[in-house]
Amino acid sequence: MRNAAASLMLRTHLNRSIVVVLVSVGALVGSAAVALAHNTPYSWSVSKARVMLQEGTNINLPPDQRKALDAELAAWVAKFRPLLLTAQAGAELGTDPAPARLAQTYNGYIERLKKLQAQVNSGLSIDSAKCVGQGKAVIGNFAEKPGLVQKSYKHFRCNATSYTLEIPNIELVPGTDPSLPEVVEGPRRLIGPLAADFTVHVTGKSRMLSQRAG
Repeated sequence: MRNAAASLMLRTHLNRSIVVVLVSVGALVGSAAVALAHNTPYSWSVSKARVMLQEGTNINLPPDQRKALDAELAAWVAKFRPLLLTAQAGAELGTDPAPARLAQTYNGYIERLKKLQAQVNSGLSIDSAKCVGQGKAVIGNFAEKPGLVQKSYKHFRCNATSYTLEIPNIELVPGTDPSLPEVVEGPRRLIGPLAADFTVHVTGKSRMLSQRAG
């Protein structure tokens, strides 16, 4: 019994140690990226920082909302898949055009809902952003137009707003065939726009590290 208890305590201690090591490694990776940003020879204009943030960063939904939306969309996909199989089987008989039409409808909703799931889990794209340079500015001619002098920075603070996500309001209503309901869609539910603040650290000519600020 003592050996078993000692073994359990050792495993618990090791598991905690592993967690601490993983957290420490994550912190070191983040620190290394920021250090690289300090040492990089590259600097960006404010407009470039804004464009790069919009192209390379998303705004995540709050975890509870993301989880609930993902489950809701997954449930609808699970409803449409057997309906699609039934409609495809009916369409193969070729005696009624309705199953072929509904097969296209069901498949369209499956693809649309899966795309929405991906957006929910990856975050919403940034629609607009405003950035301000942080720290010492680098002054020089960075544009193609000769003689144009402007400021560039290695660090930025940006305020961003996401696009709006539209969630369909779906209802299945009885059709001529009880096994193949019609789909009725009401007013869509809007998620967003979401707002977030980011710190941006330049790490290369077209590379950056963006971190959501608290």
